[in-house]
Amino acid sequence: MSSIGKRIRKYRLLRAMTYRELSEKCNLSISFLSEVEHGRSSISIDSLKLVSKALNVPILTLIEGEEAMKRIDLKEILQGERDVVFDGNLVDRTIREGLLSFLESINESMTKDKNRE
Repeated sequence: MSSIGKRIRKYRLLRAMTYRELSEKCNLSISFLSEVEHGRSSISIDSLKLVSKALNVPILTLIEGEEAMKRIDLKEILQGERDVVFDGNLVDRTIREGLLSFLESINESMTKDKNRE
């Protein structure tokens, strides 16, 4: 069983999803999903994106495992399509753009500091 296949199976079972339910959500065949989970077929990045969305699991987690979630790309989160919530409140697009701009300026300062060393 491939690592990606194991992770897909893990999250599918954690969500108590059948192959049929996952198949319907990501528009991939049941037999293909089974083959991937058991390491008999590889999965394209496009298909993995569909599975990731259907399972509501970041694609990086399916590729690299939970260790990947210890690293969070804030830029990807703020630019992404998923809702961002802080302290129970939805963060609107304007605030997200402001946060992104703020974080980019901090990153620029850190880069300049590294280059001075």
